[in-house]
Amino acid sequence: MHIVVLTGSFFPELMAPSACIKPYLIELARENQVDVVCPVSDPRFNDEIWVDKIHVYFVTNRLNELCVNANHFSRERRSRIFSKCLSLFVRGLQYFKEVFAPSPYDNSLEDVFLQKLVSINEKNRINFLISVTFPFYTHVFALKFKQTHPEIKWLTYTTDPLAYNEANPIPAWKKRRAVDIEQKVYDGCDCCLITEELHSNLNNDYHISEQKIVVLPYLIETDRVPTLLSGVKQNDRPQVLYAGCLFHRVRNPQLLLDVFSELQDIDLNLYVTGDRKCRKILRDSFPPNISINSVVPREEYFSLLSQADILVNLSNNAKLQAPHKLLELISTGRPIINFYYFKNTSYGIIEKYPLGINISNSLNANEIRLIIRDFVMKNQNKHLSDKEIKDIYPENLLLFQMARIKELLK
Repeated sequence: MHIVVLTGSFFPELMAPSACIKPYLIELARENQVDVVCPVSDPRFNDEIWVDKIHVYFVTNRLNELCVNANHFSRERRSRIFSKCLSLFVRGLQYFKEVFAPSPYDNSLEDVFLQKLVSINEKNRINFLISVTFPFYTHVFALKFKQTHPEIKWLTYTTDPLAYNEANPIPAWKKRRAVDIEQKVYDGCDCCLITEELHSNLNNDYHISEQKIVVLPYLIETDRVPTLLSGVKQNDRPQVLYAGCLFHRVRNPQLLLDVFSELQDIDLNLYVTGDRKCRKILRDSFPPNISINSVVPREEYFSLLSQADILVNLSNNAKLQAPHKLLELISTGRPIINFYYFKNTSYGIIEKYPLGINISNSLNANEIRLIIRDFVMKNQNKHLSDKEIKDIYPENLLLFQMARIKELLK
């Protein structure tokens, strides 16, 4: 069987939705030909490459190359003045396009994506097409390809909405068009693979039948996290860790920082990046127990998770986004503090977790400090085994979900 997948950045860096779909693709590649078509995200990789038995094809255009080179120069710290000017120029282009372009999604890569799909199909007929969003353009490009190749089965895998996106809302004047495009995507595909949060969105806003929807909870991959360090603990003080991206409106760190600023017998280690407002918050002066660091590569991130005593999850102030990062924390077996806005999937996952605690963002900092100090002191040396985790969350295991996907492909 020949399966072709359209994604955002897939190699060498994975966008979050690409990371979510990748374990399924690796399993499917054991018995099928699996190709991925994605935009160039690193100038060192711009043609094609094999990754975990998956054939990855890269596509690009001049605008994408400009963005990629700007990011590359910034990472490599080359010619700082030039890279800074280039980054500002690219940001200006992106802002101008986002605000003034009539399309609610980025359509600049449409021609190169469709050309690559035609080329792949001519060499070896495609049986299944899977589009992975976010970015949403993968769905739209797949829709256009499906319209000219109706015999090919098309599955959409959606982690973030377009029209109803709360984390990155589109301008109001584009909303009606975004709703129409998203409706055409869900009507045109053969099956909608979605997160738990998006179920109500497809039912109530787009009236998609239950027969067409497959809810796919995020995976727990206990084998991704290194074995917990054994032996003498290197630091007598409890070590609390949060790592990830921060957004002022939907994932604001202010309450977390206020709480731990007064818990000076507990260390809070942050490995973060964020939007402009969050970066401004992080530049403030904090007591010595709070350490603020840059984000780290993915494998180093998993190593940090395994070494911390307590992990923190900041749930989004958005009802349609499911908790991908929380499942990575669960896979460590470590105690977890979850700051929540809504009693949604994140809340339910932690309610089932013996070493987890849900803390409402509506509480004040003084109330939260007492709860957290007690939780940390009681649980800092505790840990759940892989077996215990798998027994609690069987529906989040790859073996369980692959059986559903293979049956679906039949």
